[in-house]
Amino acid sequence: MTPRFRDGELIFVDPQRDARHGDFVVVRLAGGEVLLRELLIEAGLRMLRATHPDWPAPLRTLDASDTLVGVVIARLERF
Repeated sequence: MTPRFRDGELIFVDPQRDARHGDFVVVRLAGGEVLLRELLIEAGLRMLRATHPDWPAPLRTLDASDTLVGVVIARLERF
């Protein structure tokens, strides 16, 4: 299975768009690391799922100390 986003693709992020279940989002963790993940919302719990199916830790909780930078609205693949 291939990843949904590939190295070299450009993503466009809307920092003002409200994130919903199933959106791809950019998140800055408390330690400064930046992630591209799929947002899952179930029973009020917000989880981040890795975009690559083979990622070793595919799910993590979106903590209050994390910053949701924005929602991915488009991607551009370079040839």
